[in-house]
Amino acid sequence: MFRWKLWLVVAPVAMFVLGTLMASCGGGGGCFGSFNAQGFFIAGLCPTASPSPGFALTAINICPGPPPPTPTPTKTSGPTPTPTACPQATSTGVSGSGVSINFNAQGVLVKGKQTTYADITNAPSTLWTANNNPVGGPQVLQPPSTSNGGQYTGLNNGCACINVSSGGINGQPITVSVGTPSASCPACPTLTPTATPTATSTPKGGTASQASGASTENDSSGGTVLWTFDAHAPVAGPIRTTADGSAVFITADSMLHYIDAAGHEVYDRPAGGAAPAIGPDGTVFVQGTTSWLYALDNRGRPKWKANVGRGKGPLAADSEAVYANEDGNLVAISGGRTAWSIPIGTVDQGAAIPGGVVVAANGGDLTAVSSTGSTMWTFSPSGGFSGDLSVANGMVYAGSASGSVYALDAGTGATVWQASSGAPVASGPSVGSAGTVFFGSDALYAIDSSGATLWSSRSIVPLSHALAALSNATLFVAATSDSVASMLDLNGNIEWTARDLGRVVQVNAGASGVAYAASADGHVRALK
Repeated sequence: MFRWKLWLVVAPVAMFVLGTLMASCGGGGGCFGSFNAQGFFIAGLCPTASPSPGFALTAINICPGPPPPTPTPTKTSGPTPTPTACPQATSTGVSGSGVSINFNAQGVLVKGKQTTYADITNAPSTLWTANNNPVGGPQVLQPPSTSNGGQYTGLNNGCACINVSSGGINGQPITVSVGTPSASCPACPTLTPTATPTATSTPKGGTASQASGASTENDSSGGTVLWTFDAHAPVAGPIRTTADGSAVFITADSMLHYIDAAGHEVYDRPAGGAAPAIGPDGTVFVQGTTSWLYALDNRGRPKWKANVGRGKGPLAADSEAVYANEDGNLVAISGGRTAWSIPIGTVDQGAAIPGGVVVAANGGDLTAVSSTGSTMWTFSPSGGFSGDLSVANGMVYAGSASGSVYALDAGTGATVWQASSGAPVASGPSVGSAGTVFFGSDALYAIDSSGATLWSSRSIVPLSHALAALSNATLFVAATSDSVASMLDLNGNIEWTARDLGRVVQVNAGASGVAYAASADGHVRALK
């Protein structure tokens, strides 16, 4: 009997200690330490940008050659040698295209006066990018795949810059010349050192890597991953964003996740439907796992709930109501009470417009309904609705299966202009800060406010729902070819490209020029 009672005490204590150790290394990966770039095992230091408690990533060294091999741990006598910094790479030149060029990334980690190093070449939060110098020239380098870390391949003769980032920290970019004398390549811009970040806690329900206080303005030579969140399940529908930079989404395991601008999960809870909706005051509206619709504050606490039936869940919200598709009806809920309900069939997307809401069904029509529940207008795109639904500048922008994008007057539904392509619209339309409309079908298209084509590119064709026009006059695109993700300026010039994101399934624009990208493996990243 005594042994049985003792086990009741010991087992929970052991599980608590084990859980604490695992949490200190970034979640349920089972990591209790790792080998650094010199092959020394550091207990509690896991190979991500959020190492053991107290350590903070303060800098990244880009070093020549592939990452060092991970040795088999052995017991040695005497003190453990002190890790040292790796030799940093400078400009590199290769004789011609088709040649592989290898680099590795060493994280500089600081806790008080203690400094250590870790190989983060292939860490989940590490992003390798490349751009051309000058921007707009032919792509010189093929960025590495996720499994190959800093391994680049020369594509065309010319000059380029490579860069690595993790948790909001950038390494100094390296100049690479392909088939060109190194001396003829201009030096890559030197980045301003980032502010010293502070250590952050492991987010609830997943792992995130970030560095608060780090500068995010040093993106001239490559993209920066501000944070990475592992949801452990694919994102089921669109990512919604709040004014303060938080990202809210539902995963395929029927969980709602609320991630703040620093990459921390503020809360999660069971949810149904495809996506939440965000009100103007930041209220999150979400379908529960049954027939209840919930209004949540920014800590996940219910403001009210309403029994509305089952369906797609909330589609859009404005200051008057939240609009949801339940049991084939479009319902408006205000303050927890049903304001009206009208039969509309199944719709897939919705967006708030002045005085109401517009909804669309894949392969079907668009319908605008006023805030009082009366139909304002309907529109039947050729071939049926396809792509994404956007509202900006008093217009509703929608694509079609016939390859056209329409700009409709939000009040009347009248066609203001129509732009055509050669294939069904798969991604976008997404509207930039200057009013330019972007969409992807057989190519990536940019359309001005009058409906005229500014430019098109067949080299970067977006995946479905994988295009976002950002507030800092850039365009983030996840392309079909080898899962390449690219940041473009508004003239279509590539600012940087990356291959470390996996197959992207959802993209959305956040505050201050941040893009959110969700991959099929369940990772959600904030990039800039």
